[in-house]
This record gives sequence, C-alpha cells and structure tokens, in this order.
Amino acid sequence: MKRSFGWDHSEEFGWFMSAALVPLFLGLLGLIVVHALVWRYNGKVADGELRPSAAQVHPGAGGVTVLGASIGDVPDEASLGALRVELDARISGLPWKRALVRHDRSVAPLAIQSLFFPFNGQADALAFCRRIAALTPGCTTEIASSDELSTLDRRAVSVASLTRLGIAPYNGGTAVLQTKIVYIPSPPKTILVPAPPPKIVYVPAPAKAAPPPKIVYVPAPEKPAPPPPKPQIVYVPTPAPPLKIVYVPAPTAPAAPVQVVANAQPPLRIQPGVGSGEVRHPETQIWLSSTYKPGDARLTDIVGAGDVMMGSIDLGLNPALKPGVDVASLVGDELAGIFRHADVAFVNLEGPLYQGGQGTGKSCGQCFAFHGPTFYAGILHSFGIDVVSLANNHSGDYGEAGRDSTMAALRANGITYGGLDRDGARTGEMVLPNGKKVGFIAFAPNNGTLNLNDLPRAAELVRDLKKTHDLIMVSFHGGGEGWTYVHVNKGTETFVGENRGNVTAFAHTVIDAGADIVIGQGPHVPRALEVYRGHLIAYSLGNFWTYAGVQTFAVSGMAPVLEAWVAPDGAIAGFTIHSARQAGLGVPHIDPLDEASRYMLYLTKSDFPGSYALLSGHSTLASRGPGGDGS
Repeated sequence: MKRSFGWDHSEEFGWFMSAALVPLFLGLLGLIVVHALVWRYNGKVADGELRPSAAQVHPGAGGVTVLGASIGDVPDEASLGALRVELDARISGLPWKRALVRHDRSVAPLAIQSLFFPFNGQADALAFCRRIAALTPGCTTEIASSDELSTLDRRAVSVASLTRLGIAPYNGGTAVLQTKIVYIPSPPKTILVPAPPPKIVYVPAPAKAAPPPKIVYVPAPEKPAPPPPKPQIVYVPTPAPPLKIVYVPAPTAPAAPVQVVANAQPPLRIQPGVGSGEVRHPETQIWLSSTYKPGDARLTDIVGAGDVMMGSIDLGLNPALKPGVDVASLVGDELAGIFRHADVAFVNLEGPLYQGGQGTGKSCGQCFAFHGPTFYAGILHSFGIDVVSLANNHSGDYGEAGRDSTMAALRANGITYGGLDRDGARTGEMVLPNGKKVGFIAFAPNNGTLNLNDLPRAAELVRDLKKTHDLIMVSFHGGGEGWTYVHVNKGTETFVGENRGNVTAFAHTVIDAGADIVIGQGPHVPRALEVYRGHLIAYSLGNFWTYAGVQTFAVSGMAPVLEAWVAPDGAIAGFTIHSARQAGLGVPHIDPLDEASRYMLYLTKSDFPGSYALLSGHSTLASRGPGGDGS
C-alpha cells in the first residue's frame, strides 16, 4: 500500500509527515495524563486528604494558620525597625496596615524575626515576592501559625483580628511553596548586569598583537649573527671578568632572596598594651585547652575585626574624626581597651588613604571608590591597631598611587600590612615583647592582591612564612555580599559575575600549610566559626567601622570583635566574641545585648554543627576575666 493518510510514503514529504505524527501523538497523550493527574489531585484536595495542618508546617504550633510572604530574617528588635525604615525608603506601596511580625523561636539562641504580609491566595503572595525580590534581603511565601505572629504593635493575632485585616485563615485549599523559588528570578538579573566584565576581559585579546614582535624578532637574529665574533675577541684577552660576572648573580639564585622580597617590610616591634582599665570579657567565653589557662603568659592574644572605612572624601567624612583625636573618646574605653591590650590587633582596611587628584580608574557602572585622608592612619594607631589587610576590592580604588600613599601613611604610624602582590607588601612581620615573631599574609580575588583562588601558591607562601615565624595569621576577603550570604557556601561563591572564591577550601588549605588562625571578611555580614584541625577560622567578621557607602543597619550593623588566645604550637586555646554595633555616625560601640556573638554562634550551629558541638561543650557562662579557671 503506497499511500497512507493522503500522501505517498516514498516521497520525502510523506516520510516527514509520518514521522511528525509520532511526537504529536506522544504530546497529546502526555497532556491527557497531566490533566488526569491534576483532576485527581484537585479531587483529593476537595476531600481534604492533602490539607496541611499547622502541626505539619510548624511542629508544635497551635492556633490558626495564615498564608503570607516573609521579608528578611533579623535577630533583634533594632534590626527589625531598621529593616522597616529601609523598606519604606526603597519600596513604595507596601501594605503596612496588615503587616505582621513573625517570630521563629525554634532557632535558639536567637529569636529570628521577619516582616510577614498575609494574603488570601498563593498567587497574591508569589506576585508580592516577585515585585520586591530584587530589593529586599529575601522574600519567601510560607504558612505561619497565629501563635508565632503578632501585629506591628505586638498584639496577638486571632481570627477576629485577621478578619478585620480582610484575611481569611488558610484552609489548605491550595498547595503552598515553602521554598525561596520566588527569589530565583532575581539573581539572573543581577548576574546579567556584569556583562561589561567579559568585554573588559576580552579587550586584552590584543595579545594577538604579541606575535608580530616575535615575527619581527625572528629575522633579527640573522643580523646579530656577525656580532658574536666581536664578543669572542673581547672575551679571549679578559678571562677573569667572566668569572666575576658569573659569580656576582649567584647570590640571587638561592631561595633566601625570595623570602627577603616577601618580607621586605621592616619588622614591627610591638610594645606591651597601653590601654587603661580592665577589659570586660563577655558572658560567653569558650575555652578549649586543658593545658593552658586564661591569662597564661605563653598564649598570644590576637584581636581581629572586619571592614574599616571610616569615611571617604567623595562620599563624606565623619566630622568627629580629626588629627590627634583619642579613639576611646568616640568608641568608649571598653572597646578601645580590647584592641590596646591585645598582643596583635588586626582590621581589614577597606579603601586607600590617599588625598591626591588621580582618578579612580574604575569602569564599573554601579560601584564605590573609597579614599580617606592619610591622617586616618593615626586614628588606627590610636585604636591600637598593629596590622591591616590590603587584600580587598577597594585597596586599589585609586591605583598604585593610592596604594603607595596608604603604605606610607601606615608605616609612619607603626602599622604593618600585607596582601598586595608586590615586593614589600605581600607579608607583614610583628615581633612581640617576648621575642616571638608573628607573620601576617592576606588574600583576595581582586587585581593587585594575592589571589584567593590560587590555592597552590597560597599554600606555598604560607609554608615559606612559617619557616621564619612562630605564629602565622592569615586574612582573606571573599564570599558573596549581603544578607543572603550569611551562610557559608561549601563551594565556590560568585557575586555580580565575579568569582569570590571557595572560602572553606581556602581556609583549610592555608591551615594545612601552616597557618595558625584564619580571619575572613568581605560579605559585610557576620558568618560562622569553624575549628579545623585545632585551629580557629572566622569566615566573616562583617563590618566594623564603615561610615559612608556601606550599609550599617540590621545584621550589617553588627560589628563582632574576635579575641583569640593562641597556644605556642598554634592551636586555639580559647576565644570570645565581643559584640559591638555601629550606631550614630557609623562609629562602633560595645553592644550590651551581645547580639553579634549570639548570631555568629547561631550561624555556626547551622553551617558547622560539628564545630558548634565542640564549642558548646567548652563554653563558660560565668563572667570571667583572665586568670579564671578555664580548664
């Protein structure tokens, strides 16, 4: 039979049409199956078989269930208030009249709170989140129990109060997404914005121009061919000079010069702490050593904080900061005393100290370029800072002129530094009063800095530094930025199209190579702690003193100060987190509520449960200064 369905199978058109019927038939069959499944699902919903209860969504919760959208996760009332102010400034038309507060008390030691906007349908909640997803620290559709909801003025939520708001209790008639699918559309927009970087990276394609010099240079050897006889004629009567010439460069061949280059800065001789008054230790102090007690003179007291950018000439300067000012008069004696009493005090210097007229050289459309006055180095000295990291995405905001100015200002104030991939700036060295030598090195994924993503070289540099120093401090500036990056990603993190490194792999690599303590920053929010092979890693200490151009509200305003006591063998003996918070003009102050400490331990419990179990088993809850019993 030659014809079928009205066409000839022997013709190409006939074969094509016959083949096309197969996927069409399969598609229709699949559509029928999907409709059947949806019909069956709707029937079960109507019968109440798939109706979720409050206990299913929030075990142990009572009351009625409410469908809505949650914005943000903040650990305290001040942060919640700051979030509301920020949302008002950035988003118009939010339905504040029916806004609620959701409390999640299951995440001890903190009560995480969210702004909760109730809706009568899933589509409305999804639409709400889609509208604001790119402008908030996360929006999630979810079901909440009335037991964990309250009005903005902290009144209980009941069926009657929901009715007054025009909201009906959720009856399980529609399946609700309890994931952050709503937030997925946002990243692609953010990731697509940095399309310029590929162009900038692609421009260097003129490397193809390199071959011409080679092609031009190839024939050149033919002309230089005649000169060889002349050197031979000159060289024959003077055999001695060649021996001297060969012998002179010999000293540069050994590895020693490499170490000299890496440590070209004169060592900083640190004097004993000069702070006045006793340092108050927080209620939660974690002591891990059974060999050393708090206050043991053999321990090295290291204090570290996060990003410091006290003001930028273009964005605004803090009028309270003047040459010669005593920092303690701004931040308080207690916070200043923590840094001044330390053996080594560290911060990340976010931006150059430069007052020249050279342009920034930055080509990005939406980025900041910081540069503070050079007298800010004296402010750091007044604070008791001994060493700073220059490995970050702002140290090169004003090019090499800015970096040169920064290093000169720091040297003039007795502050060492490290992290730039250039002679004399890769590593810093501090000699303690007891003669112990502490080496410092820093890494970031930015031009001109030691590369955070080059793990083999990072390990090599740390090993070389370990050969000549008793203790090694490593700093890194890496990971995504903002509230959505409070949790440590165990893989590579990218942000606005830039590879911000695999921070866990980096930290483990440098400790394996000989680092004794690793202190991170970069995400502008606090992150978890980890104890790895007996050494302490702080994955981010967030912002410490960021006056202009950097968010200082809510979680971003937390300013944890890590104080760690390191044993002679480099192992962590004990540590504590002094909670501070930026307030007023962005100046940090001790936080009596101890929120930063509790938040970092909460994140540790979530991201590194093994370390949290170790730490919680050794925490001491009684207030205690050095000299107490910490076994």
